[in-house]
Amino acid sequence: MALQPTLADLKLDNRHIENFILSQLNMNSGGDSENSSPGIPKPAVELYKAMSEQAKVAAVQQVLAATKSIVMSGSLLASQDKSIANQYGAKDYGLKMPNKAEIAKMPAAAQSKAMLRLKTARIVHDVYRQEFVDSLRKGVEMDLRGAKFQAQRMPNEKPDPQAKVTLLEAALAVPQNNEAEFRRKVAEAKVFAAGIPTDGLDIEQLAKEGSQAIYNQYSPKGKIKAGLAQFIALAAKVNFTATTVAKGERQVFTNPAIERAPKGAKFLYRLGKGPTDAAVVFAKAWLAELP
Repeated sequence: MALQPTLADLKLDNRHIENFILSQLNMNSGGDSENSSPGIPKPAVELYKAMSEQAKVAAVQQVLAATKSIVMSGSLLASQDKSIANQYGAKDYGLKMPNKAEIAKMPAAAQSKAMLRLKTARIVHDVYRQEFVDSLRKGVEMDLRGAKFQAQRMPNEKPDPQAKVTLLEAALAVPQNNEAEFRRKVAEAKVFAAGIPTDGLDIEQLAKEGSQAIYNQYSPKGKIKAGLAQFIALAAKVNFTATTVAKGERQVFTNPAIERAPKGAKFLYRLGKGPTDAAVVFAKAWLAELP
Protein backbone atom coordinates (compact mmCIF):
# COMPACT_ATOMS: atom_id res chain seq x y z
CA MET A 1 0.00 0.00 0.00
CA ALA A 2 1.52 3.34 -1.04
CA LEU A 3 1.32 6.00 1.63
CA GLN A 4 -0.43 9.26 0.82
CA PRO A 5 1.31 12.68 0.66
CA THR A 6 0.56 13.50 4.32
CA LEU A 7 2.68 10.60 5.55
CA ALA A 8 5.30 11.29 2.91
CA ASP A 9 5.57 14.77 4.39
CA LEU A 10 6.35 13.09 7.71
CA LYS A 11 9.07 11.05 6.00
CA LEU A 12 7.38 7.83 7.11
CA ASP A 13 6.94 4.73 4.99
CA ASN A 14 5.58 1.21 5.35
CA ARG A 15 8.91 0.04 6.77
CA HIS A 16 8.41 1.98 10.01
CA ILE A 17 4.88 0.63 10.39
CA GLU A 18 5.83 -2.94 9.50
CA ASN A 19 8.78 -2.96 11.93
CA PHE A 20 6.49 -1.89 14.78
CA ILE A 21 3.87 -4.49 13.83
CA LEU A 22 6.44 -7.29 13.71
CA SER A 23 7.92 -6.23 17.05
CA GLN A 24 4.46 -6.49 18.60
CA LEU A 25 3.73 -9.86 16.97
CA ASN A 26 7.03 -11.25 18.24
CA MET A 27 6.16 -10.39 21.85
CA ASN A 28 4.87 -13.52 23.63
CA SER A 29 2.14 -11.52 25.31
CA GLY A 30 0.97 -10.09 22.02
CA GLY A 31 1.96 -6.57 22.94
CA ASP A 32 0.45 -4.20 25.44
CA SER A 33 -1.33 -1.06 24.25
CA GLU A 34 -0.96 0.58 27.64
CA ASN A 35 2.81 0.18 27.83
CA SER A 36 3.96 0.39 24.23
CA SER A 37 3.98 3.06 21.57
CA PRO A 38 5.22 3.17 17.96
CA GLY A 39 8.89 3.94 17.47
CA ILE A 40 8.32 7.06 15.38
CA PRO A 41 11.52 8.80 14.20
CA LYS A 42 12.16 12.12 15.94
CA PRO A 43 11.99 14.20 12.70
CA ALA A 44 8.51 12.80 12.05
CA VAL A 45 7.44 13.72 15.60
CA GLU A 46 8.57 17.32 15.11
CA LEU A 47 6.84 17.56 11.74
CA TYR A 48 3.64 16.13 13.22
CA LYS A 49 3.62 18.76 15.96
CA ALA A 50 3.66 21.50 13.31
CA MET A 51 0.71 20.04 11.38
CA SER A 52 -2.80 21.39 11.46
CA GLU A 53 -5.42 19.37 13.35
CA GLN A 54 -6.96 18.24 10.06
CA ALA A 55 -3.60 17.06 8.72
CA LYS A 56 -2.89 15.17 11.96
CA VAL A 57 -6.22 13.35 11.71
CA ALA A 58 -5.50 12.47 8.09
CA ALA A 59 -2.03 11.20 9.00
CA VAL A 60 -3.36 8.98 11.78
CA GLN A 61 -6.05 7.56 9.49
CA GLN A 62 -3.43 6.77 6.86
CA VAL A 63 -1.14 5.07 9.36
CA LEU A 64 -4.02 2.94 10.60
CA ALA A 65 -5.11 2.03 7.06
CA ALA A 66 -1.54 1.00 6.24
CA THR A 67 -1.31 -0.97 9.49
CA LYS A 68 -4.50 -2.84 8.73
CA SER A 69 -3.34 -3.60 5.20
CA ILE A 70 -0.04 -5.05 6.46
CA VAL A 71 -1.51 -7.01 9.38
CA MET A 72 -4.27 -8.60 7.32
CA SER A 73 -2.14 -9.30 4.25
CA GLY A 74 -2.15 -12.89 3.02
CA SER A 75 1.64 -13.17 3.10
CA LEU A 76 1.99 -12.05 6.71
CA LEU A 77 -0.89 -14.22 7.91
CA ALA A 78 0.45 -17.29 6.09
CA SER A 79 3.91 -16.75 7.54
CA GLN A 80 2.55 -16.34 11.06
CA ASP A 81 0.25 -19.37 10.71
CA LYS A 82 3.19 -21.54 9.71
CA SER A 83 5.24 -20.28 12.66
CA ILE A 84 2.37 -20.92 15.12
CA ALA A 85 1.84 -24.44 13.77
CA ASN A 86 5.53 -25.27 14.07
CA GLN A 87 6.05 -23.75 17.50
CA TYR A 88 2.75 -24.43 19.26
CA GLY A 89 1.03 -27.11 17.17
CA ALA A 90 -1.97 -24.80 16.85
CA LYS A 91 -4.09 -23.76 13.88
CA ASP A 92 -7.22 -21.78 13.06
CA TYR A 93 -10.43 -23.83 13.18
CA GLY A 94 -12.61 -20.76 12.79
CA LEU A 95 -14.02 -21.18 16.31
CA LYS A 96 -15.10 -18.13 18.30
CA MET A 97 -13.19 -18.25 21.57
CA PRO A 98 -13.36 -15.57 24.30
CA ASN A 99 -10.05 -13.93 25.11
CA LYS A 100 -8.93 -13.04 28.65
CA ALA A 101 -10.33 -9.51 28.43
CA GLU A 102 -13.75 -10.83 27.41
CA ILE A 103 -13.75 -13.50 30.11
CA ALA A 104 -12.86 -10.88 32.73
CA LYS A 105 -16.06 -8.97 31.90
CA MET A 106 -18.32 -12.00 32.44
CA PRO A 107 -20.39 -12.55 35.60
CA ALA A 108 -18.54 -14.60 38.21
CA ALA A 109 -20.28 -17.92 37.45
CA ALA A 110 -19.86 -17.59 33.69
CA GLN A 111 -16.25 -16.48 34.17
CA SER A 112 -15.43 -19.59 36.23
CA LYS A 113 -17.09 -21.83 33.65
CA ALA A 114 -15.23 -20.21 30.75
CA MET A 115 -11.88 -20.41 32.54
CA LEU A 116 -12.43 -24.09 33.36
CA ARG A 117 -13.38 -24.82 29.76
CA LEU A 118 -10.27 -23.02 28.52
CA LYS A 119 -8.03 -24.88 31.00
CA THR A 120 -9.52 -28.21 29.93
CA ALA A 121 -9.09 -27.37 26.24
CA ARG A 122 -5.43 -26.49 26.74
CA ILE A 123 -4.76 -29.77 28.58
CA VAL A 124 -6.33 -31.72 25.72
CA HIS A 125 -4.46 -29.70 23.09
CA ASP A 126 -1.14 -30.49 24.80
CA VAL A 127 -1.87 -34.19 24.19
CA TYR A 128 -2.95 -33.72 20.58
CA ARG A 129 -0.06 -31.44 19.66
CA GLN A 130 2.62 -34.03 20.55
CA GLU A 131 3.98 -35.13 17.21
CA PHE A 132 5.46 -38.51 18.13
CA VAL A 133 3.04 -41.07 19.51
CA ASP A 134 5.85 -43.28 20.84
CA SER A 135 7.10 -40.42 23.02
CA LEU A 136 3.55 -39.77 24.22
CA ARG A 137 3.15 -43.46 25.10
CA LYS A 138 6.39 -43.45 27.10
CA GLY A 139 5.16 -40.42 29.01
CA VAL A 140 1.90 -42.20 29.83
CA GLU A 141 3.86 -45.23 31.07
CA MET A 142 5.77 -42.92 33.44
CA ASP A 143 2.50 -41.33 34.58
CA LEU A 144 1.09 -44.79 35.27
CA ARG A 145 4.03 -45.74 37.49
CA GLY A 146 3.54 -42.54 39.46
CA ALA A 147 -0.22 -43.10 39.73
CA LYS A 148 0.30 -46.66 41.01
CA PHE A 149 2.74 -45.42 43.64
CA GLN A 150 0.25 -42.75 44.69
CA ALA A 151 -2.57 -45.30 44.84
CA GLN A 152 -0.52 -47.47 47.19
CA ARG A 153 0.87 -44.75 49.46
CA MET A 154 -1.83 -42.07 49.29
CA PRO A 155 -5.08 -43.84 48.35
CA ASN A 156 -7.28 -41.08 49.76
CA GLU A 157 -5.78 -38.29 47.65
CA LYS A 158 -7.94 -36.31 45.25
CA PRO A 159 -8.49 -36.95 42.43
CA ASP A 160 -8.79 -40.67 43.13
CA PRO A 161 -5.38 -42.25 42.36
CA GLN A 162 -6.88 -45.64 41.55
CA ALA A 163 -9.27 -44.06 39.04
CA LYS A 164 -6.25 -42.36 37.49
CA VAL A 165 -4.51 -45.74 37.23
CA THR A 166 -7.57 -47.21 35.53
CA LEU A 167 -7.73 -44.42 32.95
CA LEU A 168 -4.01 -44.62 32.15
CA GLU A 169 -4.14 -48.39 31.81
CA ALA A 170 -7.12 -48.06 29.47
CA ALA A 171 -5.10 -45.66 27.30
CA LEU A 172 -2.10 -48.00 27.13
CA ALA A 173 -4.40 -50.93 26.25
CA VAL A 174 -5.42 -49.21 23.01
CA PRO A 175 -3.76 -50.93 20.00
CA GLN A 176 -0.84 -48.96 18.62
CA ASN A 177 -2.49 -48.68 15.22
CA ASN A 178 -5.41 -46.74 16.72
CA GLU A 179 -3.71 -43.41 17.35
CA ALA A 180 -6.92 -41.35 17.52
CA GLU A 181 -8.43 -43.46 20.29
CA PHE A 182 -5.13 -43.55 22.18
CA ARG A 183 -4.87 -39.76 22.16
CA ARG A 184 -8.50 -39.40 23.22
CA LYS A 185 -8.01 -41.69 26.23
CA VAL A 186 -4.72 -40.06 27.20
CA ALA A 187 -6.39 -36.65 27.08
CA GLU A 188 -9.24 -37.92 29.26
CA ALA A 189 -6.74 -39.25 31.81
CA LYS A 190 -4.84 -35.93 31.83
CA VAL A 191 -8.04 -33.96 32.37
CA PHE A 192 -9.04 -36.24 35.23
CA ALA A 193 -5.59 -35.92 36.80
CA ALA A 194 -6.07 -32.13 36.80
CA GLY A 195 -9.16 -32.58 38.98
CA ILE A 196 -11.63 -31.76 36.20
CA PRO A 197 -14.78 -33.89 35.75
CA THR A 198 -14.61 -35.91 32.54
CA ASP A 199 -18.26 -36.92 32.18
CA GLY A 200 -19.74 -35.87 28.86
CA LEU A 201 -16.60 -34.21 27.52
CA ASP A 202 -16.14 -34.05 23.75
CA ILE A 203 -12.38 -34.56 23.62
CA GLU A 204 -12.02 -33.90 19.90
CA GLN A 205 -13.92 -30.62 20.21
CA LEU A 206 -11.81 -29.61 23.20
CA ALA A 207 -8.65 -30.33 21.21
CA LYS A 208 -9.86 -27.90 18.54
CA GLU A 209 -10.79 -25.29 21.14
CA GLY A 210 -7.38 -25.57 22.77
CA SER A 211 -5.71 -25.19 19.40
CA GLN A 212 -7.91 -22.20 18.57
CA ALA A 213 -7.20 -20.49 21.89
CA ILE A 214 -3.45 -20.76 21.38
CA TYR A 215 -3.75 -19.73 17.74
CA ASN A 216 -5.74 -16.66 18.77
CA GLN A 217 -3.14 -15.80 21.40
CA TYR A 218 -0.27 -15.72 18.91
CA SER A 219 -1.87 -14.96 15.54
CA PRO A 220 -2.04 -11.41 14.15
CA LYS A 221 -5.84 -11.71 14.02
CA GLY A 222 -6.13 -12.67 17.67
CA LYS A 223 -3.56 -10.16 18.84
CA ILE A 224 -5.06 -7.31 16.88
CA LYS A 225 -8.52 -8.08 18.26
CA ALA A 226 -7.26 -7.95 21.84
CA GLY A 227 -5.09 -4.93 21.07
CA LEU A 228 -7.93 -2.96 19.50
CA ALA A 229 -10.19 -3.59 22.49
CA GLN A 230 -7.41 -2.54 24.87
CA PHE A 231 -6.68 0.57 22.81
CA ILE A 232 -10.34 1.67 22.82
CA ALA A 233 -10.48 1.25 26.61
CA LEU A 234 -7.20 3.13 27.08
CA ALA A 235 -8.24 6.05 24.85
CA ALA A 236 -11.35 6.57 26.96
CA LYS A 237 -9.17 7.20 30.03
CA VAL A 238 -6.87 9.87 28.55
CA ASN A 239 -7.33 13.37 29.95
CA PHE A 240 -6.58 15.63 26.99
CA THR A 241 -7.09 18.79 29.08
CA ALA A 242 -4.25 17.87 31.46
CA THR A 243 -1.50 20.47 31.77
CA THR A 244 2.26 20.01 31.57
CA VAL A 245 5.27 21.91 32.83
CA ALA A 246 8.90 21.95 31.74
CA LYS A 247 11.26 19.84 33.84
CA GLY A 248 14.74 20.03 32.44
CA GLU A 249 14.48 19.08 28.78
CA ARG A 250 11.21 17.21 29.31
CA GLN A 251 7.56 18.15 29.67
CA VAL A 252 5.89 16.46 32.63
CA PHE A 253 2.29 16.50 33.79
CA THR A 254 1.48 18.83 36.66
CA ASN A 255 -0.75 16.11 38.10
CA PRO A 256 1.55 13.36 39.51
CA ALA A 257 -1.13 10.71 39.02
CA ILE A 258 -1.29 11.48 35.29
CA GLU A 259 2.51 11.54 35.10
CA ARG A 260 2.45 7.94 36.38
CA ALA A 261 0.04 6.93 33.59
CA PRO A 262 1.10 4.13 31.20
CA LYS A 263 3.32 4.95 28.24
CA GLY A 264 0.50 4.32 25.79
CA ALA A 265 -1.74 6.91 27.47
CA LYS A 266 1.00 9.53 27.25
CA PHE A 267 1.49 8.71 23.56
CA LEU A 268 -2.21 9.33 22.89
CA TYR A 269 -2.07 12.61 24.83
CA ARG A 270 0.73 13.76 22.53
CA LEU A 271 -1.19 12.48 19.51
CA GLY A 272 -4.07 14.78 20.44
CA LYS A 273 -7.79 14.40 21.02
CA GLY A 274 -8.95 14.78 17.41
CA PRO A 275 -6.51 12.20 15.98
CA THR A 276 -7.17 9.85 18.90
CA ASP A 277 -10.93 10.11 18.38
CA ALA A 278 -10.39 9.28 14.71
CA ALA A 279 -8.26 6.31 15.73
CA VAL A 280 -11.00 5.04 18.05
CA VAL A 281 -13.59 5.24 15.24
CA PHE A 282 -11.22 3.26 12.99
CA ALA A 283 -10.47 0.72 15.73
CA LYS A 284 -14.16 0.10 16.48
CA ALA A 285 -14.92 -0.45 12.79
CA TRP A 286 -11.96 -2.83 12.42
CA LEU A 287 -12.92 -4.70 15.57
CA ALA A 288 -16.45 -5.18 14.25
CA GLU A 289 -15.03 -6.92 11.16
CA LEU A 290 -13.06 -9.50 13.16
CA PRO A 291 -14.65 -12.86 14.10
